[in-house]
Amino acid sequence: MTTTSKRLLIYTTKDIVDFGEATLHVWQKLGGVGEVHEGREITSTELPEHDAILIRFGVPYTSIHYKALKDHVAAHGCLCVNEPITMAFTSNKARATEMASQVMTIPKSRVITRDMNLEDALEGFTFPLVLKPKFSNGGRNIFFYRDKKEVKDYMKDEMCDHRYEATEWLVQECVDFEKLVRCVYMDGKLIDAVYDTATEPYKIRLKLGHLSKVWPEGDRAQLEEACKKLAEVFKMQVMVVDFFVTRDGKLVFNEVNNATNLKWLRRHSEVPHATLLAKYVKRLLDERCEA
Repeated sequence: MTTTSKRLLIYTTKDIVDFGEATLHVWQKLGGVGEVHEGREITSTELPEHDAILIRFGVPYTSIHYKALKDHVAAHGCLCVNEPITMAFTSNKARATEMASQVMTIPKSRVITRDMNLEDALEGFTFPLVLKPKFSNGGRNIFFYRDKKEVKDYMKDEMCDHRYEATEWLVQECVDFEKLVRCVYMDGKLIDAVYDTATEPYKIRLKLGHLSKVWPEGDRAQLEEACKKLAEVFKMQVMVVDFFVTRDGKLVFNEVNNATNLKWLRRHSEVPHATLLAKYVKRLLDERCEA
């Protein structure tokens, strides 16, 4: 039995709908049918009829979106890549960092609340520091502090701005890194690794820029082993991981995602992520049918 006519539902964030559509296009060429939805459209357990769900977005643990998918998968036993719980792991940056610490080095980190005195909350940390919302915010509202004076200036001007409504923040000591490498791990294999170099001490371009390079194929054992350990901790079949690479070659965990836009990586590596993802889901469904 094959997955011809099998229905795949792909849930994405708004900014990577095009990747979801590319995956669906491959799925249809493989003989399946399906739909792409923005993840935040999920408001109940009344999901369309389907055989498999592909999760490419993240939401906080208490979100109704997470509960709807969790209840639906439990009730119908459909194939789900990744499992709904991974939305909680990848959206809660503080929780993900704590989980990653089980198997690898992480930056010194602490969760603080908006009502705390920020200067007091940062006691015991070595500058420079980065402050970001505890829950993923698409790379927005990230603050960089070189010293206590900048903390005071940000507190007075930026942090009092009504746009910054997060109530919990993750503060981390900055890693003196040479490179930031983004890895795509799927089906127990490292399928892609693209890196960029620090633009200045402690800083990197938010998106991998035109100067990014593909990590050499013959020098990926350390990256693949780290991804393997993290996949076991997070119980993820498909994941995107960012590592800092220090000047002495040590890997330090930065973050894990299932909703990263992979089109930036493909521009450099030419790895067909959408094709590989669709074929992977098809194989999993075929194996289910044959069991």
